[in-house]
Amino acid sequence: MDLLYLILRAFIQGSIYALASIGLSLQWGVLRNLNFSHGAAITFGAYIVWFSLESLGFTYLFAFIAMLLASFVLGIAIEWLTVKPFFAKNDTNIFIATVALSSIMAQVYHIVFGGRQKFMRPLVDQLIKIGPLQATVQELLTILITAFTLVVLWFILQRTKTGRSIRAVSQDQVGAILSGINTRRVYSTTLGVATMLAGIAGMLLGPIYFVSPHMGESPMVKAFIIVILGGLGSLKGTVIAAFIVAMVEVLVGRYIGVTWAPMMLFIIMIMILIFRPQGLFGVSNRKA
Repeated sequence: MDLLYLILRAFIQGSIYALASIGLSLQWGVLRNLNFSHGAAITFGAYIVWFSLESLGFTYLFAFIAMLLASFVLGIAIEWLTVKPFFAKNDTNIFIATVALSSIMAQVYHIVFGGRQKFMRPLVDQLIKIGPLQATVQELLTILITAFTLVVLWFILQRTKTGRSIRAVSQDQVGAILSGINTRRVYSTTLGVATMLAGIAGMLLGPIYFVSPHMGESPMVKAFIIVILGGLGSLKGTVIAAFIVAMVEVLVGRYIGVTWAPMMLFIIMIMILIFRPQGLFGVSNRKA
C-alpha cells in the first residue's frame, strides 16, 4: 500500500509539472526558443489568484477567469518585449531578453506584493481517506483540472483554425508563411496560451506552497528538465516526462533521500542528452 500512496503522490505532483511544462514545450515548437520568464509567469498566476481572493473578494471561479485573462495579456506582452524585437536576428538575444524579464518581474512582485510569503486558501479544505491512502480534495482537483486543461488544449490544437495554424508553424514555418498564415499572430497567441497554462500551474501550486516572488523558479527548472526529457516541442512527450520526473522524485525521496532527487533528475537528463539528444519523443530534425 505504501507503493500505491507513492503513485498517488506522483500523480498529484506530475499533474502540476505537466501544466508547468506544456506551455514551455508549446513555445519551443513554435518559436524554437526557450522562454526563461516562464517561471515568473507561474508566479504571476499565483499572485493574481491570491490578490483576487484576498483583496478583491472574488470567488475562486472569478479569480480563475481573471487569472486566465491577465495571463493571456501578459503572454502577448512577453512576446512583444522579448520575441518581436529579436526574432530572425539572433535567437540568443531572445533567451537573454527572457532572462532579464524574469529578473525584472520578480522585482516587480517584490515591490507590489512585498517579500513576505502569502498563504493562498485552497478551493476545498478537506481531507479524504481511503484505507491507507489519503489526499486533500484540493490535490485531487489538481489531477482533474490538469486532465481537463490538457483535453481542452488538445481540442484547440486539433479542431480549431488557430490550433491548426499553431501546428503548421511548429512543423514548417516557411511553409506556413507561404500558405498565408500570419506568423506574428501565431507567436503572440502561442505565448498567450503558454502563459495561461503557466498561470494555472501557479494557481494550483499556491495552496500547496506559499506564494512569493520567486516561487516559480523551482518549477521552471523542473519544466526545463521535463521538456528536454520528453523531447523539445513534443507535447505528448512533455506530459509523459512530467509524470516520469514526478515518479522519480517521489521514489528517490522515499527510499534514498529528498536531497538526492534533484541530482538524480540531472543525471537522467544528461544520459538522455548523450544517448538520445532529441528526447524520448522528440524528432531529430524539424523545418524552420
